[in-house]
Amino acid sequence: MFTVVDWGLEYLKALDKQQGRVLCMCWDGDGRYLVTGSVDLVRVWELASGHVVHKMSTGRTHTNKETIVWSIAITNDFTIVSGDSR
Repeated sequence: MFTVVDWGLEYLKALDKQQGRVLCMCWDGDGRYLVTGSVDLVRVWELASGHVVHKMSTGRTHTNKETIVWSIAITNDFTIVSGDSR
């Protein structure tokens, strides 16, 4: 993670390593959590620790066809909404 400063970018920290690509992300209103979407999975990261605190599988309707999470949003009551290929 980086922060924007007057002279450019400043390194803050790295989050835990994960399998797969992050296709979308959204911060919660307080800036304490980051939610990411990828193939077949939504992850909730706690930014203070850099760890994943929740993993949610999107499920598959067909075993050989993956669900791709293209967009993600978080409401004020921490409901996570995804736009995906299903």
